[in-house]
Amino acid sequence: MPVLDASVLHRKMEKDAFISAPRWEGKCRETTPYTRTDSTLLRNLRAEHGNGLMPRLVARLSEIAQTADWLLSADGKIRQTAIIR
Repeated sequence: MPVLDASVLHRKMEKDAFISAPRWEGKCRETTPYTRTDSTLLRNLRAEHGNGLMPRLVARLSEIAQTADWLLSADGKIRQTAIIR
């Protein structure tokens, strides 16, 4: 996504239509693991399978694995900063 003006984004986020179908500068914007995650595997899957289920599933699983890795410190304990209070 392009750089966003926070005040403009805030106004848009107050509207149900934007939440249900986000469009920015006239284009649909996707905010899923598919757009947030990148790896050689995902690039190869996108080249082979396009925008389909397989790359999206692998992106979701990759993001879950990366999040789990981030949550755990080197000694295997949950990071204190990761606890939601």
